[in-house]
Amino acid sequence: MNFYIYQSDITVDLLTNHIEVHRKQTEGWKVCILDTGLNSSILERLLMAGECLGREPALVVYGDCLSDIDIGKLAEAHRGAGCAATFAVAHPTGRNETLSVDGDGWYQGMEGAEGGAWVNACSMMLEPEAFGCLRESMGKQSPKNLIDCIALEHKVKAYRHSGFWSPVETVRDKTWLESLWMAGKAPWKVWEEK
Repeated sequence: MNFYIYQSDITVDLLTNHIEVHRKQTEGWKVCILDTGLNSSILERLLMAGECLGREPALVVYGDCLSDIDIGKLAEAHRGAGCAATFAVAHPTGRNETLSVDGDGWYQGMEGAEGGAWVNACSMMLEPEAFGCLRESMGKQSPKNLIDCIALEHKVKAYRHSGFWSPVETVRDKTWLESLWMAGKAPWKVWEEK
Protein backbone atom coordinates (compact mmCIF):
# COMPACT_ATOMS: atom_id res chain seq x y z
CA MET A 1 0.00 0.00 0.00
CA ASN A 2 2.90 2.35 0.64
CA PHE A 3 5.03 1.47 -2.40
CA TYR A 4 4.08 4.70 -4.21
CA ILE A 5 5.01 6.89 -1.23
CA TYR A 6 8.25 4.99 -0.57
CA GLN A 7 9.37 5.38 -4.19
CA SER A 8 8.45 9.09 -4.58
CA ASP A 9 9.92 12.32 -3.19
CA ILE A 10 7.48 13.79 -0.68
CA THR A 11 7.01 16.40 2.05
CA VAL A 12 4.79 15.49 5.01
CA ASP A 13 3.27 18.21 7.21
CA LEU A 14 3.17 16.36 10.54
CA LEU A 15 0.77 18.90 12.05
CA THR A 16 -1.93 18.46 9.38
CA ASN A 17 -0.87 15.06 7.98
CA HIS A 18 -0.91 16.65 4.50
CA ILE A 19 1.42 14.98 1.98
CA GLU A 20 2.88 16.90 -0.95
CA VAL A 21 4.36 14.71 -3.70
CA HIS A 22 7.29 16.32 -5.53
CA ARG A 23 8.41 13.51 -7.80
CA LYS A 24 5.99 10.68 -8.53
CA GLN A 25 7.54 7.30 -9.16
CA THR A 26 5.66 4.04 -9.25
CA GLU A 27 5.14 0.90 -11.29
CA GLY A 28 2.20 -0.11 -13.47
CA TRP A 29 1.41 -3.05 -11.23
CA LYS A 30 -1.92 -4.25 -9.89
CA VAL A 31 -1.31 -6.35 -6.77
CA CYS A 32 -3.88 -8.61 -5.10
CA ILE A 33 -2.96 -9.80 -1.59
CA LEU A 34 -4.94 -12.75 -0.23
CA ASP A 35 -5.07 -14.49 3.11
CA THR A 36 -5.41 -18.07 1.86
CA GLY A 37 -5.31 -19.61 5.32
CA LEU A 38 -2.64 -21.42 7.23
CA ASN A 39 -3.63 -24.96 6.21
CA SER A 40 -4.71 -24.47 2.59
CA SER A 41 -3.22 -26.74 -0.06
CA ILE A 42 -1.36 -25.38 -3.08
CA LEU A 43 -4.43 -26.15 -5.19
CA GLU A 44 -6.74 -24.25 -2.82
CA ARG A 45 -4.37 -21.26 -2.79
CA LEU A 46 -4.19 -21.21 -6.60
CA LEU A 47 -7.96 -21.31 -6.90
CA MET A 48 -8.36 -18.38 -4.48
CA ALA A 49 -5.78 -16.39 -6.43
CA GLY A 50 -7.46 -17.34 -9.70
CA GLU A 51 -10.61 -15.52 -8.61
CA CYS A 52 -8.66 -12.21 -8.76
CA LEU A 53 -7.27 -12.71 -12.25
CA GLY A 54 -10.14 -12.19 -14.64
CA ARG A 55 -9.36 -13.37 -18.17
CA GLU A 56 -5.60 -12.79 -18.17
CA PRO A 57 -2.94 -15.50 -18.01
CA ALA A 58 -1.25 -15.84 -14.64
CA LEU A 59 2.39 -16.34 -13.76
CA VAL A 60 2.67 -18.82 -10.88
CA VAL A 61 6.03 -19.23 -9.15
CA TYR A 62 6.71 -21.45 -6.15
CA GLY A 63 8.70 -19.77 -3.39
CA ASP A 64 11.10 -22.61 -2.63
CA CYS A 65 13.29 -22.53 -5.75
CA LEU A 66 15.94 -20.22 -7.15
CA SER A 67 16.63 -19.90 -10.88
CA ASP A 68 17.66 -17.57 -13.66
CA ILE A 69 14.54 -18.37 -15.73
CA ASP A 70 13.75 -15.47 -18.07
CA ILE A 71 10.07 -14.88 -17.24
CA GLY A 72 9.62 -12.78 -20.40
CA LYS A 73 10.76 -15.71 -22.55
CA LEU A 74 8.54 -18.10 -20.60
CA ALA A 75 5.53 -15.83 -21.23
CA GLU A 76 6.45 -15.49 -24.92
CA ALA A 77 6.73 -19.28 -25.29
CA HIS A 78 3.34 -19.65 -23.59
CA ARG A 79 1.66 -17.14 -25.90
CA GLY A 80 3.14 -18.91 -28.92
CA ALA A 81 2.03 -22.37 -27.79
CA GLY A 82 -1.69 -21.60 -27.58
CA CYS A 83 -2.23 -23.95 -24.65
CA ALA A 84 -3.82 -23.78 -21.20
CA ALA A 85 -0.55 -24.10 -19.31
CA THR A 86 3.19 -23.79 -19.89
CA PHE A 87 5.51 -25.12 -17.20
CA ALA A 88 9.19 -24.30 -17.02
CA VAL A 89 11.23 -27.47 -16.73
CA ALA A 90 14.89 -27.76 -15.75
CA HIS A 91 17.46 -30.49 -15.38
CA PRO A 92 17.11 -32.22 -12.00
CA THR A 93 19.51 -31.67 -9.16
CA GLY A 94 19.33 -35.35 -8.26
CA ARG A 95 16.38 -35.61 -5.86
CA ASN A 96 13.41 -34.66 -8.05
CA GLU A 97 10.75 -36.68 -9.86
CA THR A 98 11.37 -36.50 -13.62
CA LEU A 99 8.82 -35.43 -16.22
CA SER A 100 8.37 -36.80 -19.73
CA VAL A 101 8.45 -34.10 -22.41
CA ASP A 102 8.32 -35.00 -26.12
CA GLY A 103 10.58 -33.52 -28.82
CA ASP A 104 8.20 -30.59 -29.45
CA GLY A 105 8.00 -29.72 -25.76
CA TRP A 106 4.58 -31.23 -24.99
CA TYR A 107 4.15 -32.67 -21.52
CA GLN A 108 3.64 -36.46 -21.60
CA GLY A 109 3.36 -37.41 -17.92
CA MET A 110 5.61 -38.36 -15.03
CA GLU A 111 7.13 -41.51 -16.54
CA GLY A 112 10.70 -40.29 -17.01
CA ALA A 113 12.17 -38.91 -20.18
CA GLU A 114 14.39 -39.96 -23.04
CA GLY A 115 17.17 -37.63 -24.11
CA GLY A 116 17.73 -36.12 -20.67
CA ALA A 117 15.66 -35.78 -17.55
CA TRP A 118 13.50 -32.72 -16.83
CA VAL A 119 11.75 -31.68 -13.62
CA ASN A 120 9.12 -29.06 -12.82
CA ALA A 121 11.10 -25.82 -12.31
CA CYS A 122 8.22 -24.30 -10.31
CA SER A 123 7.46 -21.43 -12.71
CA MET A 124 4.41 -21.59 -14.95
CA MET A 125 1.96 -19.59 -17.03
CA LEU A 126 -1.70 -20.57 -16.60
CA GLU A 127 -4.67 -19.50 -18.69
CA PRO A 128 -8.08 -19.03 -17.01
CA GLU A 129 -9.23 -22.41 -18.37
CA ALA A 130 -6.40 -24.08 -16.44
CA PHE A 131 -7.96 -22.76 -13.23
CA GLY A 132 -11.25 -24.31 -14.36
CA CYS A 133 -9.56 -27.74 -14.58
CA LEU A 134 -8.09 -27.28 -11.13
CA ARG A 135 -11.49 -26.24 -9.72
CA GLU A 136 -13.13 -29.34 -11.20
CA SER A 137 -10.50 -31.60 -9.62
CA MET A 138 -11.23 -30.30 -6.11
CA GLY A 139 -12.94 -32.94 -4.02
CA LYS A 140 -12.37 -35.68 -6.60
CA GLN A 141 -9.80 -38.42 -6.66
CA SER A 142 -7.52 -36.54 -9.01
CA PRO A 143 -3.89 -36.75 -10.13
CA LYS A 144 -1.36 -35.89 -7.45
CA ASN A 145 0.04 -32.77 -9.10
CA LEU A 146 -1.44 -29.74 -10.78
CA ILE A 147 0.32 -30.39 -14.11
CA ASP A 148 -1.55 -33.68 -14.45
CA CYS A 149 -4.84 -32.06 -13.32
CA ILE A 150 -4.61 -29.63 -16.24
CA ALA A 151 -3.23 -32.23 -18.69
CA LEU A 152 -6.39 -34.35 -18.24
CA GLU A 153 -8.36 -31.69 -20.13
CA HIS A 154 -5.85 -29.57 -22.08
CA LYS A 155 -2.47 -29.75 -23.74
CA VAL A 156 0.35 -28.65 -21.48
CA LYS A 157 3.57 -27.20 -22.90
CA ALA A 158 7.02 -27.44 -21.34
CA TYR A 159 9.43 -24.52 -21.55
CA ARG A 160 12.92 -26.01 -21.37
CA HIS A 161 15.25 -24.00 -19.14
CA SER A 162 18.87 -25.07 -19.40
CA GLY A 163 20.22 -22.39 -17.08
CA PHE A 164 20.49 -22.39 -13.31
CA TRP A 165 17.70 -23.89 -11.20
CA SER A 166 17.80 -25.27 -7.67
CA PRO A 167 15.17 -26.16 -5.08
CA VAL A 168 15.68 -24.87 -1.54
CA GLU A 169 14.26 -27.83 0.35
CA THR A 170 16.96 -28.76 2.84
CA VAL A 171 19.49 -27.09 5.10
CA ARG A 172 22.13 -28.42 2.70
CA ASP A 173 20.44 -26.56 -0.21
CA LYS A 174 20.17 -23.37 1.83
CA THR A 175 23.80 -23.50 2.95
CA TRP A 176 25.09 -24.11 -0.58
CA LEU A 177 22.96 -21.31 -2.09
CA GLU A 178 23.95 -18.87 0.68
CA SER A 179 27.63 -19.66 0.03
CA LEU A 180 27.15 -18.82 -3.66
CA TRP A 181 25.46 -15.54 -2.70
CA MET A 182 28.19 -14.56 -0.22
CA ALA A 183 30.91 -15.35 -2.78
CA GLY A 184 29.18 -13.10 -5.35
CA LYS A 185 28.58 -16.12 -7.60
CA ALA A 186 24.79 -16.44 -7.37
CA PRO A 187 23.66 -17.44 -10.89
CA TRP A 188 20.08 -16.41 -10.14
CA LYS A 189 21.07 -12.77 -9.51
CA VAL A 190 20.31 -11.41 -12.96
CA TRP A 191 19.29 -7.89 -11.93
CA GLU A 192 21.42 -4.76 -11.68
CA GLU A 193 21.78 -2.87 -8.40
CA LYS A 194 20.61 0.75 -8.44
